[in-house]
Amino acid sequence: MPVKIAITDDHPMVISAMKSALELNPGRELIFTCTCGEALLQQLSIHQPDILLLDIRLPDLPGTSLCKQISAEYPFVRIIAITSHDDPWYIRQMLEMGAHGYLLKDTGFNILEEAISKVLNGNQYMDPRISLEPVNKTKELPFTRKEKEMLTLLSEMQSLQQIAIRMCIPLRMAEMHFYNLVQKLGTDDMNGLLQEARRRGLL
Repeated sequence: MPVKIAITDDHPMVISAMKSALELNPGRELIFTCTCGEALLQQLSIHQPDILLLDIRLPDLPGTSLCKQISAEYPFVRIIAITSHDDPWYIRQMLEMGAHGYLLKDTGFNILEEAISKVLNGNQYMDPRISLEPVNKTKELPFTRKEKEMLTLLSEMQSLQQIAIRMCIPLRMAEMHFYNLVQKLGTDDMNGLLQEARRRGLL
């Protein structure tokens, strides 16, 4: 039976390139493509691929949070992160959230095939152009515009439901942004979170 593969990326050209590469191997079957996280979650409730090629930056939901959720709900779906970021912080975060592999978007057919084969066999795969050298532990993870906006609203003592309405986003997305803030600031205590945000000049 062919290996079932799904692609989620907000750039149609990336999806097209990946699709063309997969078509070179008759043992690969592309079962669906998505351009956002919500569409991916809907598709996964119907179809579960063997391999999911997942962009770590999507327009609606953070790739890291998606990776964690999918790994928990669909443990047999093996996730390979695809991105243009080779920063060790992004790589470690995706691996910690459950990704089995990490590829740069401009990867060639041979590397893509090698990654799929390795991950299917239960191994972890890293794009050979990526170096996971020890990084400075004092380096702080970057914050997105949405995360900074959420911090401001949290400082006004608003609930996540109120924040979701103010930001015009689904409650689930607000929860994912909050989870990312907790991970990046190192505390799930609200007072501690806001104090750390102020210490870093985010508020």
